[in-house]
Amino acid sequence: MIIDELQMLLCKTYQIQEDVNMIFDIIKNSEFYKKVVNLEYIPESDNEIVLKNSDNLNFKCQDCIKAQSKNPFILYLNVDGSSYGPKNINKMEGEIESNIKYSKIRIGILAGLYTIMVYDNGFKYNNNKKKWENGYNHKTYNSVQELISDLVPQKYAQYELMDYRIKGSIHHELIHWIDDTLHDNFITKKINNALKDQKSIKNSLHQKRIKVVYSPYEVNAMIGNIKELKNSMSIDEWDNLTLQGMLSLLPSYARIFKTEKSDQKIRFFKDITKRMYREGLFGKNMNNDLSELDL
Repeated sequence: MIIDELQMLLCKTYQIQEDVNMIFDIIKNSEFYKKVVNLEYIPESDNEIVLKNSDNLNFKCQDCIKAQSKNPFILYLNVDGSSYGPKNINKMEGEIESNIKYSKIRIGILAGLYTIMVYDNGFKYNNNKKKWENGYNHKTYNSVQELISDLVPQKYAQYELMDYRIKGSIHHELIHWIDDTLHDNFITKKINNALKDQKSIKNSLHQKRIKVVYSPYEVNAMIGNIKELKNSMSIDEWDNLTLQGMLSLLPSYARIFKTEKSDQKIRFFKDITKRMYREGLFGKNMNNDLSELDL
């Protein structure tokens, strides 16, 4: 069955919180996570690691159990960012080769923080000192908190330490995985079609990334990020947020406000607010931004 992307907006958010929490606990107890948060991450040698084969995850939620039976995945950790990819892996590193192909879920650990460190503030890893240092004054750091105090913008860097950021990434990518698996592999087909045209990849995944964010299946997955953010706050804190204030706590989406007004942008806000209303995620103060956007 081929599903119309617009119909994704009619789908109820999957009830997968228990499995999100389970994967989060595994990640937070991993050596890779400890390396990253303790500033022991070394560029090049620590780029990405295999954490788990989903065959070894004890899923409790029915949608995850269904998806696992049809489309197992390999769980990777990195500092570059989170993503879901189609079946193109035949085995886990170090395991006996198998005919089973696995999809790939990547979860970025403090990915935004390392982007701010390296690209916005000129930080670099000093191999001789075995420490991260400020590229301008060569100051070295012993903790993430100490380092963040010297970053600009400090506010966004601080958010990267919050548990909701990683939980949101897990929730987001699991939604993509379930959507793809239970709805005729429509995301896999899009990715595979793009792979046939390298120019298309360059345009769609890099220069036109915002258009990907506007897509209905991204709106569907974004609900996972928003749910985790709301879960981390009190009711009063959530009701005091504007829509723009909420998105500023999800830096990957905050840039949408900075783009020029367009039909796509208007549709995005209509779609995301409809979903938020339906899921009980719309705070009392969020209507203010809608009037400013003429929606």
